[in-house]
Amino acid sequence: MDPYRELGLSPEAETEPELIRAAFKALAKKYHPDGTTDPIEKARAEEKMRRLNEAQRLILSGEYRPSRTSTMESERVEPARPESPPQVPKPPPPVPARRVPTAPAVAAALCLLLALLGPGLLQKKYLQRAQELEKLGQYEQALNEVSEAIRGDSRNGEAFLLRARLWQKLGHPERAKVDIANARSLVSPAALQSAAQALSPSPSVSPETTSTPPNRPKGGN
Repeated sequence: MDPYRELGLSPEAETEPELIRAAFKALAKKYHPDGTTDPIEKARAEEKMRRLNEAQRLILSGEYRPSRTSTMESERVEPARPESPPQVPKPPPPVPARRVPTAPAVAAALCLLLALLGPGLLQKKYLQRAQELEKLGQYEQALNEVSEAIRGDSRNGEAFLLRARLWQKLGHPERAKVDIANARSLVSPAALQSAAQALSPSPSVSPETTSTPPNRPKGGN
């Protein structure tokens, strides 16, 4: 189990315990077993709460650390190697032509392509559906769709910003702040600043009051 994915967080949130606790409280309120009387749904909710509690414990206790080995290796730059002079390969001996069945090879290639592209296409579909539902004003349904996109790809900064906007529209600004923090290292600073400004309440301008001195009676000192 990836505790960060279970809580809908990115690994960068490990240094901010208050964000982890806020995400846990929001999900615990949503999946609490007392919210249903159906035995099957209650059992699912209890299992979900068990996973949420375990995810919070693993992160806050420091038992689980996200692996950064692959990230470090991808960022490592190898020194340029001198180009060797091209070698002319010897022509291979002639091989008698043989017929190779193409149908199994094509099927295998299609399966491989679906395995590589399928998850990304599915998360993109969730995100697009959430954006369409938001335009229709169906914020709760849009929230469910974008949460599925985040569950499949916890490094989708655009999805975190969309969910933050939906939380704000549904009246949960504290949850919106959690998703803004999740997107901090996943989107550009300009996009993050624009999203944060859109979620900030516009300051109210109070009109200046001017005091008018009382009229003095005419002819008096």
